[in-house]
Amino acid sequence: MSHTLTLPLTSRTITVSEILGHLSFIFVAVSYSIDSVLHLRILAVTGSSCMLFFTYYHPHGKVLWLPYGWNLVFILVNVFQIFSLLSEKYAATLLSSADSDVRDNFFREFDVTDWSKLVRIGKRTTLNKNETLFKQAEENEYVGLVVSGELECLVDGERTYVLKPGNFVAEAGLHAGASVKGAVKTSGTVRAIHPTTIIKWNRSELSSLLDVEDSLRKSLQSRLSWDIVSKLKLQRQALENGGIKAEKARKWTQKRNVQTEQRFEALLAAFLVDGKIEEKDKEVIEKYRSIHVIDDEVLFRTLAKLGWGETEWEKGCLEAEGKVRRRKELERRNSDCSL
Repeated sequence: MSHTLTLPLTSRTITVSEILGHLSFIFVAVSYSIDSVLHLRILAVTGSSCMLFFTYYHPHGKVLWLPYGWNLVFILVNVFQIFSLLSEKYAATLLSSADSDVRDNFFREFDVTDWSKLVRIGKRTTLNKNETLFKQAEENEYVGLVVSGELECLVDGERTYVLKPGNFVAEAGLHAGASVKGAVKTSGTVRAIHPTTIIKWNRSELSSLLDVEDSLRKSLQSRLSWDIVSKLKLQRQALENGGIKAEKARKWTQKRNVQTEQRFEALLAAFLVDGKIEEKDKEVIEKYRSIHVIDDEVLFRTLAKLGWGETEWEKGCLEAEGKVRRRKELERRNSDCSL
């Protein structure tokens, strides 16, 4: 690489090694304007490869082993990442036509690779007419998406709303950024009005995926926020179009309020299960409260049901007395459920 070239319009010479050194920095500069992770990785490999030659065939005639070694490491890391990205893109091409149709119909804003990751950990289930997905106050560890058909949600036997294709069920605060793992107590009974197909995700697996896939998490939160608005519009239309009779509207509203509080209690219980709560989780709770218009009175009433006091909530952990109070409250609730 000691071959030299004469620059046009000047007598100055430059070696091939120096050209590669300049190209390396040019590739790095260009990478700052690239949004695509795959293209950025490719530029990184190209730039590091140029620098590899520059440090080995250095113009001073001495190999610069320190930067040479590190650039070799960077190349290997980025080649591995490129392989992973290409593998994910290939996996996305293997989506079934049914899964592709779901994305086309309800998740067009999702990158196809993100959708592929999401749907791969889901499971399709078909419910017969009047078949129950889960019962009120039952521990449920799944998040669902209606693909076809319709589901109805019942609170104490009263229908509170209907879920149509594209609607989620039992999302448990995901729209507010809640990453809840494990089962969550349901606020109502959900059953099929007609034969209905849903995609189910294990809540723990889904939360773990969203913890590491930032792009997917943001896309899903956006879609879930739209889903909340969609459900509210359907409820309003039912009231305006006579789907809910005037004489039942008051009772329906009461049931909806009860359901809102029960959902909030289930979400809060999931966060407080270890007897402590971190500030970042409090922020999620505050966001959820803001979306669902849950005031301080409901918050502290719900905390009391779970054996927490206001001071303990502020501190973020249960005192010894609070732990005893919480245990007694849980024992009482379990006793009520067994009756």
